[in-house]
Amino acid sequence: MNLFEGAIANSAVATQIANAFVTAATQCGVASDPVSIVQAALTNTAFGTALQSALATVAANNQLTFNPPQQSQLPVPSAILFVAGALIFTPSVFKSVGGTVYGDGGGTVAPVDGISSFG
Repeated sequence: MNLFEGAIANSAVATQIANAFVTAATQCGVASDPVSIVQAALTNTAFGTALQSALATVAANNQLTFNPPQQSQLPVPSAILFVAGALIFTPSVFKSVGGTVYGDGGGTVAPVDGISSFG
C-alpha cells in the first residue's frame, strides 16, 4: 500500500503527513500556510527535497511505499521544432477546412504560396 492510500485508511498517517509538510516548511524557512507550501514546492528545490525526505520517512515508519513523482518535461528544442512543423502546414489546413466548411466553389484546394513541388 502506498503512503496516500495508508493515509486514507489510517487518520494517524494523515496527521503524520501534515506534520511532515509543516516540519519541512519550518526547516526551509517557508511559511506553513497552504499557499506558501504549494508555491515553495513548485519553486524551491531545497524545500521539495526536504518534503520528499520527510514523506519517505513517514512511509518507512508505517511500512508503506512512497514513490515521488518524476517530472517529465519536453525539451524546449523539441517543442520548438514541433511548433515550427505545425506552423508550416497551418495555411494549407486552414484552406482545406475553410473549403470543406464554407465551400470553395471548385472542389480543390490551392497549394500554399511559396512552396514548389519536387516532381
